[in-house]
Amino acid sequence: MGNPAPVNYKVAEAARLAGVSASTLRLWESQGLVVPGRSETGHRQYSGEDVARLKRIAWYRAERGLNPAAIREALEAEDTAGEGHSTFPMRASRRKASGESSAASGMRPARRWSRSRETLASPSPSSRHSREPPRA
Repeated sequence: MGNPAPVNYKVAEAARLAGVSASTLRLWESQGLVVPGRSETGHRQYSGEDVARLKRIAWYRAERGLNPAAIREALEAEDTAGEGHSTFPMRASRRKASGESSAASGMRPARRWSRSRETLASPSPSSRHSREPPRA
């Protein structure tokens, strides 16, 4: 029995498996988060390894709220951490149980930004059309 041919997924299939849209995959590619292979005709082909990476990227975006630069750092830290580690980062509850801190795992805590009500209020008509910078 020979080795089966590696499975390659088209953009739509890989997006469905990762739980994101096809345009999101193209955006992540332009940001350098994932580099899919190409067919002879130039179409993107995602391997099983690429799909696993896409799932990790989606997890970092949704659960940790990381931006693309922070996701890239986290993925690089995972890659350099060595073999034998889980493909998904440990959740804080499991880190506590194992005695590992978030600093020890190389992960930064997620930042949640909120806006005050004043920021969300629409500007007055006169300030909206003003060409002067806001006063300090």
